[in-house]
Amino acid sequence: MKQIEIDKQILCKENVLDVKPLDLNDDFHYTNEEDGIRTTGTLTITGSYQSKEGIEQVHEILQMDIFAPKEKLTDEPFYIQIHQHDVAYQDTCITIHICFDVFGMIDEQVKQELEEKEYDVQEGLDDLFADADTTYTSYRLVVANKNDTYEQIAQRYHVDCKKLEDCNCHKELKAKTLIILPE
Repeated sequence: MKQIEIDKQILCKENVLDVKPLDLNDDFHYTNEEDGIRTTGTLTITGSYQSKEGIEQVHEILQMDIFAPKEKLTDEPFYIQIHQHDVAYQDTCITIHICFDVFGMIDEQVKQELEEKEYDVQEGLDDLFADADTTYTSYRLVVANKNDTYEQIAQRYHVDCKKLEDCNCHKELKAKTLIILPE
């Protein structure tokens, strides 16, 4: 079993005073492909937080697309499940650290090699929820390189450094950290 860890940041309208327990629900689908198994689907985060205005609702839908190459699979069934999540908040930002267990992969060969790319979380998403209560949020994400600074990333993507730091809640940069680019 291997683990995949991601950090999801939710930017709130008001300062967060407290976060109520959040629920994470996955709806993953597995497709056998010629060269491996692809896991697609959604991870839904729901709950609420306390602000000075009162209780505010959290409802985020993350599109997931994870590919397991055939050469890294074992004879065991391949599947992914949520192991645990931790929540932290500061100012107007809630950060959710999510840990997934990945079963059916060879431990020695599993290395997640991320290229520095921009991702549009909403790309390819059909409007499955036509009701007025669903909010969609688009982000441009990049993956930090080893020893990257906010200033270097801001220069690379031609964005304001202060806005970049603010929308990422001034979190510490490490290799493979997902960074939100400001609009």
